[in-house]
Amino acid sequence: MPRSVRKCDSPSTIPGERSRRGWELLQAGDADGSLACHGEATSSPTTGPLNWFHRARSEQALGRTDEARASFTHAVKPVKGHTLPAREGQEAWFQLASLQKAAGLFEESAAAYREVIAMDPTLSGAQIMLGVVLRDLGRVEESVDAYTVGLALNPSVAGAQYNRAQGLLALGRRAEAADGFEATLRADPKFALAYEALGDLLADAGQLQRVRGYRPTLRPLSCLTTSPSHLACFSYRYQSHYQPTLRVERLTHPLSSISRTGTRLPTHPSH
Repeated sequence: MPRSVRKCDSPSTIPGERSRRGWELLQAGDADGSLACHGEATSSPTTGPLNWFHRARSEQALGRTDEARASFTHAVKPVKGHTLPAREGQEAWFQLASLQKAAGLFEESAAAYREVIAMDPTLSGAQIMLGVVLRDLGRVEESVDAYTVGLALNPSVAGAQYNRAQGLLALGRRAEAADGFEATLRADPKFALAYEALGDLLADAGQLQRVRGYRPTLRPLSCLTTSPSHLACFSYRYQSHYQPTLRVERLTHPLSSISRTGTRLPTHPSH
């Protein structure tokens, strides 16, 4: 017996009304009903971008990332001269960029983040995430430039400060990298990877007094046996020369959860 196809329960045939009903059903926990209404709201070739936007947000909320990426792609395209309102347009491009990055579509993601920035250059989150994607593409100098712009707008994102400093280090700009790791610690005094990287740089330069000024709060090294991946277990001993008690792999910070305004900060990496 063929499976019945769910229909939208909205009495209206107006696409916008069905789209609104789809969002109501999503909030009520009816995923199938929500997608049915959004599907009918976007069934016409002349469906407006806003209906595609709401469909994409519902698909995203339901974890249907591939479908959401396709719907956001529709949402950012003008239809008969109609485009998304400014706020929804920024959000659509930002979410599309994030979904493209997650799918490994880095060139497309970088282009989408640039669209967000073109709409509002003051969105620090978009600038920072452009830096992340350019780093993924191996374009380190461009990545550093993007991080620099984003962090000028919002210097409190410790993970971005750390990634920028690592980029500077990769470019051989060691003095600027040291300043970048110090900026990381101003943003987050418990960022253990920054202590490790800064300690190496300053010790190699013979600036031991400056190194001692950045000694992190020590925790018993016995914690390494019970929680070896915990960043707080990382510590230094400085005696007559620089002597790290533990070395950890240098990692770039996975800034995957930052918002377009840079207000939703990422958590530290675990390894």
